[in-house]
Amino acid sequence: MTLMAEAMASCTAIAYVDGTLVGDPLDVKMFEATGWDLHEAPEDGALAEVCPPEQRPGQGNFSSALLKRFEFSAPLQRMSVICNNRIDGNSCKAFVKGSPEAVTRLCVRESIPADFRDVLHVDIQAGYRVIAIAYKEMPIDWHPDKETSRAEVESDLTFLGLLIMENKLKPVTNQIIEKLKSAEVEPIMATGDNVLTAISVAQQCGIIDGSKPIHFGDLHIADGEDPWISWH
Repeated sequence: MTLMAEAMASCTAIAYVDGTLVGDPLDVKMFEATGWDLHEAPEDGALAEVCPPEQRPGQGNFSSALLKRFEFSAPLQRMSVICNNRIDGNSCKAFVKGSPEAVTRLCVRESIPADFRDVLHVDIQAGYRVIAIAYKEMPIDWHPDKETSRAEVESDLTFLGLLIMENKLKPVTNQIIEKLKSAEVEPIMATGDNVLTAISVAQQCGIIDGSKPIHFGDLHIADGEDPWISWH
């Protein structure tokens, strides 16, 4: 089983409610794309367990138990989990997923491909949602009762790859935007996505005119000085 599949299946905040998988839509889609199964509340105290569809908890040759979860933090732009291989017992890993900028800052430089920025630039300009995934080996004897800081877990990571997703516009979106503008209601987009992704989507749905220049504003805050914005 690949590390990427294990990361996609385990680094989520999803659960079954009345037989339906619920959680952040991105997490649900990412998990479903792996084809893995989620088994909640194993008897050994793990938060949950994920495994390929041909396996079951405690059977076969692979499953991954979720021991610890650091929930998604908007300021940090990432979440992370600690898992171990329940079958052979000799593998304990931390998986981290989040914005490419936030995750790669925590990665060992040598693990990041040389063309990373070029590939990322192409994807976000095309309007795709891009998530970076990384991991690190944890001590084999790591236990949930052991005090481990989030900063310790989310450091010296090895870059695994990028998850590229397309969030398509609804068929009626452009029509609604056009009606709002004709009624002199100016649409404004508020998003946590990469700014180039946001611009691409705004152009697709008609919020902004793609033929006109776009200005970026960076907010600067320094001790003892009034905040100011630089435009480029």
